[in-house]
Amino acid sequence: AALLPLRGTAGADVRRLREPQEFFRVLDAHGIAFPPLAFEPPAAPAGWLAKEAGGCGGWQVRRATVADAPAPGRYWQRERRGAAMSATFVGNGRYVVLLGVNRQGTQALGDRPFVFTRIAGPVSVAEPMRRELTAIVRLLAGVFRVRGLASLDVLLEGDRIEVLELNPRAPASIVLYPRVGERGPLTAHLRACERDELPGPQRGDGIVRGSEIVFASQATTMDAARAEALAALPGTCDLPCAGTRIAAGDPLCSVLAEGADEARMDEQLAARREAVRALLET
Repeated sequence: AALLPLRGTAGADVRRLREPQEFFRVLDAHGIAFPPLAFEPPAAPAGWLAKEAGGCGGWQVRRATVADAPAPGRYWQRERRGAAMSATFVGNGRYVVLLGVNRQGTQALGDRPFVFTRIAGPVSVAEPMRRELTAIVRLLAGVFRVRGLASLDVLLEGDRIEVLELNPRAPASIVLYPRVGERGPLTAHLRACERDELPGPQRGDGIVRGSEIVFASQATTMDAARAEALAALPGTCDLPCAGTRIAAGDPLCSVLAEGADEARMDEQLAARREAVRALLET
């Protein structure tokens, strides 16, 4: 901030969003569903998750234990079934434009059961559910004065939506929407923050895109030859530099894919993920 201006939701509004009591109070006041919540350790922790406010990528979530203790920003939620989804949008502090709905993927890493690994979108949801999601996004973005790119994380179970959190920052899902507005998502973000301008309604291009984090299956050090070969593989990004030491289980890079539908995108994403793993295991 000392060198470059910050463009996004104001700090005071981000702090309100990151305060669990305030965020869930707003949800409750407006009749928006969310998993059962506690601000004290549950007496019987089975079936509960312990969460730390302000975390990201699922690294702030673990299963509750009898050793849990209260701490600033810590809260507990019931573990729920349902599809992990998100809604990507851009706001100007009052109004929003929904860019699309995405399917999220997670995996267990160590004692973290829900680490974010992948996202795909836009995906189709039933029209009543899309309308309800849009209404929730509009309401919360207005209450918390969200500016620029952001996303809402939810669980979908049948026709029921339960809100998990709102992320007032550019989300990982922006790679799924390269054709937002006239010059892409980052320009849309800046225009919303600086000029209150929002892109027009999103019609989509008929392409489903996906992004997945590839985690190292074994410890390795990236020499120059492998770093160059990794960068040459189709769809790779977020690449390590030559000389980087990577522990088993660490994020290695990301792979991107696209297709005419989610199934064909998944096939390409899996092939690119396996190509990365094959390179590292040779």
